[in-house]
Amino acid sequence: MNGSVLQKTMNNLLFYYREGNPKTVYFAITNDCNSSCSTCRFPKETEKRYVSLSDAINAIDFLHENGVRFVSITGGEPFLHPDLMEICRHIDRKGMKVTYIPTNGKLITDAVAKELAGFYTGIIGISIDPDHDDRTLHTRSIALDVIRNARTALEERNLKTYAGVLLTAHSLPISKCIGAARSLGFKRIVFSFPQVSESSPYFASADIDDLRLSADFARDMVAQIKDAKRNFSIYNFDDTLDDFERSYTGDAQRHPCTGGSRMYYVDWDLKVYKCFSCPESYGRIGKLQDLPVENGTCTNCTQQAFRDMSYLFGIYDAFHAIKGSVLDGMKYKGPVSIREHMKNCNVLLQLYRGGFI
Repeated sequence: MNGSVLQKTMNNLLFYYREGNPKTVYFAITNDCNSSCSTCRFPKETEKRYVSLSDAINAIDFLHENGVRFVSITGGEPFLHPDLMEICRHIDRKGMKVTYIPTNGKLITDAVAKELAGFYTGIIGISIDPDHDDRTLHTRSIALDVIRNARTALEERNLKTYAGVLLTAHSLPISKCIGAARSLGFKRIVFSFPQVSESSPYFASADIDDLRLSADFARDMVAQIKDAKRNFSIYNFDDTLDDFERSYTGDAQRHPCTGGSRMYYVDWDLKVYKCFSCPESYGRIGKLQDLPVENGTCTNCTQQAFRDMSYLFGIYDAFHAIKGSVLDGMKYKGPVSIREHMKNCNVLLQLYRGGFI
């Protein structure tokens, strides 16, 4: 995938044009981490696990055969894995896309960025803290220069980045979060929704007071995020933000998760789960004949990565339905209005400009 920005842009557009009904996987290649965040259980794990390169390659082959075209590499801290680049290289060879890689930024160097730029990589998310005057409110312990240097190294290689901010009981005002991202040079931000269930097989959550929000606080938070979109690129969909708010107010959510039907979580032991939150696995890759398919109507949690991607899949499916109708010479008669289609097109355009697709 080496080449000019224009070539990569055309490849990106063609990839999304030709693929229909793809699946995505969040692949945690290690549970090891070189940071210590108060909201996360990964640093507390005593048995450090890394998927072997051969197992990772076999898993990617299996996922490709089962319709997976988007792979998000996660951890732990994925850049701790000695074979991360080889794993990305195999994903690229299969014609799949590394959708995103989250990181704390500590291991990002120019050499790492240069190698990563050779793959079909979407975006790198770097975790940051909101701009708190009181450092006791910080959930992360990463030097600001480390974050700045990581972002610079990646973007100098034409790799897009975003600031990843976990919403906590100390996240208001949202303007402070935006200010922190701006001061570090970020042009984009993604807010992660707090999780407190420690039964989750994915350890990036903890049952602590900082992650417990009231309905009024969640409502105010969502309103401020929407308002901040006028002046900064925030890649959280309004519809999933509304569902996040509904999860606190007790109202019915309107955009269910497609975990277990279009999205899956695979851990360092190659166990397959419907999502980050469901404690029961389907089994281990190597034992499964294929990926199970559920009905995709779950609203049991508000995992941002799964919920936003579920909403995006809905837009994506509408795009391919329209494309198919046009190619067949027919007028598209879909389940949503023209106004809704225009809204979907605007969302896709925003995501494409931001580097998310």
